[in-house]
Amino acid sequence: MTARRALGATSCVVWRWTSCTPNAPAQARAALRCALDQLGFDGEVISDAVLAVSEFVTNATEHAVGSYEMRLRRTAAEVICEVGDHDPRIPEIPTFPATAPYAPAEGNRAVVP
Repeated sequence: MTARRALGATSCVVWRWTSCTPNAPAQARAALRCALDQLGFDGEVISDAVLAVSEFVTNATEHAVGSYEMRLRRTAAEVICEVGDHDPRIPEIPTFPATAPYAPAEGNRAVVP
């Protein structure tokens, strides 16, 4: 794992996978947990980051073309985890109706029939 070295201004690749990698989200969680632990983060911060990254990895694997990378980089105030794919195409942006599908009810909550 490359996260063992100190994070600088550039990204540090923590883990790589492909669309054929079995159980990619679980492997990503383990790799990130290990990297953040080595960087000295506490358990609650690690758990929150691992949960979010698990969703990112799942989405990347399901909706983008691999190969994929999970990277960490440090700024002055934080460590940022990035999950990316190598698909050169811009993702298709879904269209939504111009009006809300449900009228807001009292208290600004939508009423679902």
